[in-house]
Amino acid sequence: MIACVKWIGCLAVVVPFLFAPAARAADGKSGEEEEETEEANKPDADQPKYTAGALFTRATYPLNEVERPLNLTGGMVEGRLDFLTDIAKGHSFKTFVLRLAGRYGFTDTLELDAGTNLTLAAPEGGTKPKSIFAAVQQSILHDLLAARLEILLPVDPDVLFDVAIGFPIKFRLVPDKIAIEALEQILIIHFAKPSGADSVQKPEINIAAGGVFQVLDNLALRARAQVRLNLDDTSLSQIPIEVDIQYTPINLVDFGLFARLENLNAKDPVKPFDERSLGAFVRVRY
Repeated sequence: MIACVKWIGCLAVVVPFLFAPAARAADGKSGEEEEETEEANKPDADQPKYTAGALFTRATYPLNEVERPLNLTGGMVEGRLDFLTDIAKGHSFKTFVLRLAGRYGFTDTLELDAGTNLTLAAPEGGTKPKSIFAAVQQSILHDLLAARLEILLPVDPDVLFDVAIGFPIKFRLVPDKIAIEALEQILIIHFAKPSGADSVQKPEINIAAGGVFQVLDNLALRARAQVRLNLDDTSLSQIPIEVDIQYTPINLVDFGLFARLENLNAKDPVKPFDERSLGAFVRVRY
């Protein structure tokens, strides 16, 4: 009995080696051919990433700002808090503004936004504007062009109703390094007149454009200019510019600082560099 067990054990070890060459022959592949197949199955470094086309998930959402999609990924929520103060000539640190904004990716191609701007303090005799907004943004060309409809509701000092229309774009000039962002708003239509005005203001042309430069994978610079053209009186038109620096320790959190010139179109006696502000922001996604 013991001898039979030994023979069975020996056969169990030897038989696979006897049939291995036959199995390879039946498969039609030699050892060299198998190595070539494994080499062919390796990812090609020159091919696009598997997330190409902005098909991200929460886990794969990019650290790199340039790589991030135009619309927030479906199912994700993002909140942003801004705090800024003026460093204007003659009245620095007299104005403090808090901004809250949220985005929700309803799908990969449909985004819902809402937020508020609150002026917490102003120079003596100045107003403290407050407003809320809500928007819907639908992708037209995935991750390149979208259509945006925004409801703007100033609530202090006057309660007004405005509608903004835009066609946001994000065009990557250099993959992973440089992107152009523009046209979140193009036209603002006013439906109510402010206190003391004789009539409802004409629509405003509001065009913004900027660029993002990815210095490091977790460090980005953004420059942005805006032209807000007042069709009732072009001398009242405004041209603010802003420069941001953003640090991203993990893909779901951003910290940043920014500096603004509020109006390059300022008229005498006010100079373009007189109205300045500094701020900081934090942005969190889930």
